[in-house]
Amino acid sequence: MSEEIRRLRPEETYGHKLRMLHNCIEKYMDAGRIHDEEGLTGVQCSTIAFLIQKEREGKIVFQKDIEAAFSISGATASNILKGMEKKGLIVRVAVEEDARLKKIVLTDRAYMCDRRAMKRIFSIEQAIRCGMTDEEAALFMELLSRALFNVEELCRAADQS
Repeated sequence: MSEEIRRLRPEETYGHKLRMLHNCIEKYMDAGRIHDEEGLTGVQCSTIAFLIQKEREGKIVFQKDIEAAFSISGATASNILKGMEKKGLIVRVAVEEDARLKKIVLTDRAYMCDRRAMKRIFSIEQAIRCGMTDEEAALFMELLSRALFNVEELCRAADQS
């Protein structure tokens, strides 16, 4: 290493700033969920967003797709989906080819929840880029993407050692 290794104060690190930003975003999103009558969890909101994305792509989604997308066990996915069914956000419908397979279908209530969540996400995005030019915002996104790639590479290397 060409740079001298020194003790950094937490507030001087990228990780600390990113964690603080993440915590603020989560706090803002959680506050919105608490005020919604549905009382959705973050995982339920993420699952709705995933299902909407797949629907737009013309894909049918099964529980195994949720397991793979979120890297969770079958039991965990089953519990998430049961909670969503209980809240009237999804229904599971048997497919014609194999009655054992149940596709996951969103209800109108889920779309309504997603619209509210998207409004909050839009507010966060506006706050993040407040005071930035379009060029600065694009550069910031590029730098965040590069940082994420670099850390993912570091994690992959660590997993292989």
